[in-house]
Amino acid sequence: MKSEIQNKIYNLVAGVQHQIADLGEKPGWVILDIQGEFPEFPEKSPLNIITRKEPQGVSIFRRKLKLLEDADWLRGVVLRFGGVQAGFATAYALREAIAELASKKPVYSVINSVHMMDYYLASAGTEIVVPPSAEFYLLGFHSTVTYIKDALQKLGIEMEVVRIKEYKTAYTRFTDDHMDEYEREQRTLLVSRFMEEFVKSVAQSRNLTESQVREAIDAGITNAEQARQYGLVDRIAYEDVLYSKKHQPFQHASRFLKLPLLPDQGGKVAVVSLEGMIVPGHSRHIPIPLPIFGEQMAGSESLIRALRTAEKDEDTRAIVLFVNSGGGSALASDLISHEVERIRAKKPVVAVMGNVAASGGYYVLTHANHVIAAPTTITGSIGVISGKPNLQGFNAKYGLNPESIKMGRLADSFDSAHPLTEDERAFLQKGAEDFYDLFTSRVAEGRNLSRERVNELGRGRVWSGKDALDQGLIDELGTLEDGIREARKLARLPENAPAYLLETPRQMVLPDMKDSESVLAAIMPLLRERTWMVAYERYHF
Repeated sequence: MKSEIQNKIYNLVAGVQHQIADLGEKPGWVILDIQGEFPEFPEKSPLNIITRKEPQGVSIFRRKLKLLEDADWLRGVVLRFGGVQAGFATAYALREAIAELASKKPVYSVINSVHMMDYYLASAGTEIVVPPSAEFYLLGFHSTVTYIKDALQKLGIEMEVVRIKEYKTAYTRFTDDHMDEYEREQRTLLVSRFMEEFVKSVAQSRNLTESQVREAIDAGITNAEQARQYGLVDRIAYEDVLYSKKHQPFQHASRFLKLPLLPDQGGKVAVVSLEGMIVPGHSRHIPIPLPIFGEQMAGSESLIRALRTAEKDEDTRAIVLFVNSGGGSALASDLISHEVERIRAKKPVVAVMGNVAASGGYYVLTHANHVIAAPTTITGSIGVISGKPNLQGFNAKYGLNPESIKMGRLADSFDSAHPLTEDERAFLQKGAEDFYDLFTSRVAEGRNLSRERVNELGRGRVWSGKDALDQGLIDELGTLEDGIREARKLARLPENAPAYLLETPRQMVLPDMKDSESVLAAIMPLLRERTWMVAYERYHF
């Protein structure tokens, strides 16, 4: 009922906006810039208000193009590209949105400096325009790893690692001085998948064969006329020849765009975003990115609160879990995974992968009702890795003399002042093996695969989204928009049912304990321990 009332209020406002949008002379063409970073969801920053900078993200970009697509007065769109910074799965989502618009209206793509990412997106338009002086860097894809074992040894530092299994190569840059066969194998596969997606998409959009696109890349194009000869551009001209009084920037033309109406029927889809390294506790943002860890950390406590909030909201009929994470804490990943499994028994949970959903990023979504990834998503990495830096040589070299007192055979296992002993290494190895067994069992259960098959697909190996689909690790290739569409379908909601990004609540949110059996299952351990007061305080009967 609450959602139905909200929809009616929104539609009333939208109705007024529709009347205002009909006033004034409308432009025939709209110009839209596509530049800089494109996160899936725009970052909320006070600086955006002060600088009047418009927030930018895939979700906002998709919404803009949809509004342009629905504008019956619009003749076409000019997209101005300028250094798009995005992962390949993000680029796939952006390109799908551009291609959808181009199937309904003319889309001119204007590029001055032609890089692989910009061209991948621009090629989805109906015509590509470059200036005579355009720079071309259509050279292909590569992946480089810098191995620093020797550099660390010169400082007296050694990285000690326990990994399961051979493809779990996240720390080999610290322990090896070259790329091993397993790292080379999986990186080669990923780069080849990126190239395949680029070539296939460009060939289809430009009416070329895949061999022609590969030939153009290997030719090392250096000028606009050469690019036109290879069929990669349509017009060599400065962008001003495209414009007239009928062209307006998106910001000016947006007042003529009509807000979409919502269905009278209630019900909506919650989108919960998990981005960054997975850690216990609360999500947090580090101003200065740390090596390996990055700047964004997804806390299990924050994610669990968000999932439970969506679970408890009666108007929320389905949940989309968006994951863009290379993993992190095994414990935090398992806690989030459990919430997904528990909630899916009550409401559909659809998982959508971003640029990467690997290791813990894959673990959290194994029990979703439906899993979607881009063809170029990096996923899998079903494996475990742990270790510590050994600074014994560093301390000796620079005159540091740490001393410690311990009680407990393994008490100083993670002390960096000494190398791992045989007992400590055995302890870490056993812990890694135990969690690998749990990891593979969770994947087998959630994806309906045998443990043996999961072990074949696991062993720390990463896959592209395309390969993950072939191997049964995901259900569909697509974008966040496809995930929302699937969630609506599973929840039997209208195709235009609203979807909203759920903000993490500040207060602790308890599991939905309306089911009496769930209540009993939760409090029986407490009753057995005779902690009556704890049970009362925790569940408020």
